[in-house]
Parts: sequence; C-alpha cells; structure tokens
Amino acid sequence: MSRTGLVLLGLACLVGCQSTPKTPDEAVRVANQDDTEQVHTELVRQMIAQRKYFAARAHVDALALEHGETPEIRLLRADCMRHLGEFEAAQAGYQSLLNGPYAAEAAHGMGLLLASRHLTAAISYLQRAVFLRPTHAAARNDLGYAMMLMGQYDKALRELSTALELAPGDDRPLRNLVLLHHLRGDHARAATLGHNGGLSDTSLAQLRRQAEELALDQAHDANGQ
Repeated sequence: MSRTGLVLLGLACLVGCQSTPKTPDEAVRVANQDDTEQVHTELVRQMIAQRKYFAARAHVDALALEHGETPEIRLLRADCMRHLGEFEAAQAGYQSLLNGPYAAEAAHGMGLLLASRHLTAAISYLQRAVFLRPTHAAARNDLGYAMMLMGQYDKALRELSTALELAPGDDRPLRNLVLLHHLRGDHARAATLGHNGGLSDTSLAQLRRQAEELALDQAHDANGQ
C-alpha cells in the first residue's frame, strides 16, 4: 500500500544567540564560544530540520562525550537514527525515554517511526504525545495526518484544526486540512481555505491530486485489495 509520508514541523533557528548563524559551521563557532549545552543541542535540532542527519549525529556524539548520556541527548540521537533508517536503535532509544522528562517527545518520535509500518500503533503513540503536551502543534499535525490516512476524518479535522491555530505561521497543518477537505468531498471549502491561507493555485492542484491518489488507496484497502 502506498502512503504519503507524515508532514513534519521543523525548528527554524537557534535559541540563545543574539543573531541566528547563517551556516552550520558558523553555528558551531557560536556554540564553541558560548560553551553551553543548550546552544549545542539547538544546533543539532537545526541540523535535523535541515536534513543534515549525519552531521547532527556527529554533534550528538560530541555532546555525549562532553556532558554524558543525558535524556535530551538520547532523544536527539534517537531522532537522528530515525531519519537515518536505523529503526531498531531508534525504537530502543525512544522506548527508554517514554517514562521520563522527554516522554511526550519520545512518544511523538515513536509515532513517526511506526507510521509507515504500523499505523494503528503510531496513532496510539501520537495520541499519547498530544495528551502529554496538548499545545504541541507538530504532534497534533502528525496525529491528524495519521488519522486521515486511517479514514478517521472527523477526528483528523479536530487535530489538524487545532494544530493550525496553534501554529498559524506554518503551512503544513493548512496543507493537510486542504487535503482532508478534498477527501471529504468538500472541494469548495478546500479551495477557499487554501486561498485564504496563501497557497498558490499550483499547490492547491497538487493537493487535490494527492487526495485523489489517497482516496484510491483507501478504497483498495476497504475492498481488501
């Protein structure tokens, strides 16, 4: 069965600096000057958001050497391993954090890790992440998208609408809501929402085609094909 990947929210900038470094190398210099764990961990998050997973993993290892295997460092390592396709290692990392201070983030990571393999289990973990951090827009967006893939449209609408209001500057929940309205057959509402949100006609056309493909997948699943 073909399914589109979960749409993720990413961190856009470093925290704790007077100005945002323009390149990872510049950010490394800032981190070294400040010599703080917080700046360095935010650097890793920026690299993950930029899909520089190998570099992020190297910095995680450097953090561990300097500060030890803290829960935050273990979480960042699990995130890197998830993106690098190290499924079992990432799963073990997340599971070790499910009852600690990063339980919400670990549950979110587990949900994303399982989404392409066990969607029902993924939804359970994403629901746990939302329960633990109700205002986390990324978790709500990903939960809503997973529910949409499962055909749980009413539940998906609630989660995606909440995510959009929590993060009005991010267009991922907006795109997912447009996609959902197409799946529900409300094409006019999808177009209105997209235009009001600033999406181009090209983007709206792509989302409609994506909805048509997803509807075919769901119909095949329902027929046992």
